[in-house]
Amino acid sequence: MSGTIARQRQGLARFRQGDYEGARRAFAKAAESAPGDPAIREALAETLARLHRWPEAEREARAALAMAPRSPSLNDLLARAALERADHAVALEHLSASLTARPTHAGTLVNLGVVLHRIGEWESAVTAGHAALRLEPGLLAARLGLSLSLHALGREREALDVLAAVKRHPMARFNEGFIRAHSGDLEQGLALMEARLELRDPGTGHGPRWQGDPVEGTLLVLPEQGLGDVLLMCGFLPSLAARARTVVVQAPPPLARLFTTCFPDLRIVSTLVDVKADAHVSMMSLAHLSGVRSHADFPVGPWLSMGTPLPRDRRPRVGINWAGNPRYAYDAIRSTSLGQLSPLFEETSVEWVSLHKGVREEEARAASLPTPLEAASDFLDTAEVIRGLDLVISTETAIPNLSAALGVPTIVLTHPAPDWRWIHGHAGITVAAQHSVGDWSNPIAIARTAVRSLATAQAAA
Repeated sequence: MSGTIARQRQGLARFRQGDYEGARRAFAKAAESAPGDPAIREALAETLARLHRWPEAEREARAALAMAPRSPSLNDLLARAALERADHAVALEHLSASLTARPTHAGTLVNLGVVLHRIGEWESAVTAGHAALRLEPGLLAARLGLSLSLHALGREREALDVLAAVKRHPMARFNEGFIRAHSGDLEQGLALMEARLELRDPGTGHGPRWQGDPVEGTLLVLPEQGLGDVLLMCGFLPSLAARARTVVVQAPPPLARLFTTCFPDLRIVSTLVDVKADAHVSMMSLAHLSGVRSHADFPVGPWLSMGTPLPRDRRPRVGINWAGNPRYAYDAIRSTSLGQLSPLFEETSVEWVSLHKGVREEEARAASLPTPLEAASDFLDTAEVIRGLDLVISTETAIPNLSAALGVPTIVLTHPAPDWRWIHGHAGITVAAQHSVGDWSNPIAIARTAVRSLATAQAAA
């Protein structure tokens, strides 16, 4: 038993020092000698969570919960694990159990607000956020989450007031920038969002962070955030050739062939092996460093050029995408089903095609929709299909970013509080927002009108 206690103490010491791998080894050995001790299993689970080894963390936490079924901290941990895989129903179950045992715990209320925000229950998320702040007024996570839920409800002044008390923190400034960009203040909003790089600068080891000045040598452009963000910001890449002797762009592998095709004057790489740079810049900083002040300063498609436009001497073709990655944090409010969008297919004057590959292909086939992306291996293949379309209708995925960049008319179907990038970043996109979460009637109506207009114009040509 003394050996178990020694390993437990060693694990706690390593954990406090931030040596999570050392803590994991110590706690694992302690758990081997005392498998029935829920405190040791919980410590091991929390350490695994810090290492982002979530399946293992969840397994250990469930084993500990079986020994201590009323433990609020274990339920909190399991809620976080469920959030990692976007299983919001399970997360809510664990948070409810935690609050039953410990109703005035600010951290649990913050996590509850996160889940409620992600599923679009913004009023309830605001209630949870305010409750957390009443318990701990200085709690950063509570203020960050509350600001986003207030923003989603259109209560921007309140959202900014919530952030004022913690404005020195980079994430608070980032949230403020996000909110200001949505309201159209892109100059201040984009500048404030640069605060994210104070927490994590992906270019460490590749020269200083570029500030927009001429570079005598090599400027390295690094991908950041999702593929859709990279597709949006790549419109600024051609302008960099005049500001650096050499421009190297690290493209996520699915985009590498597409970028090599569309940007022949730039060096496109998938990895940074053997890449040496004199300065680096994150892709999401390009708008700010390019002096964007308004919607009009963003590139107008097509900024991905793939040669001669395809002929349109045929029935209009419309591509449709109705869902994204189910593991995405906000997928519950951005994705839908093909059945939900079925009123669109009453417009029979056009040819409909699915823009899904993989998991949704069966849904498309069941509806007798062609699946031209079935053989696509990357975004170059996807772009070849999309540039042959007359219109793209899509939920909030990388697809509408790609179609807009190719200059194909695009309608993006969004939740009621669409991201600033859809509103201000894409000149070629029509935003069709829900009036309330889960109500697709307005997006469908806007899309149907566009389809009719397309068919009428094609018939008159």
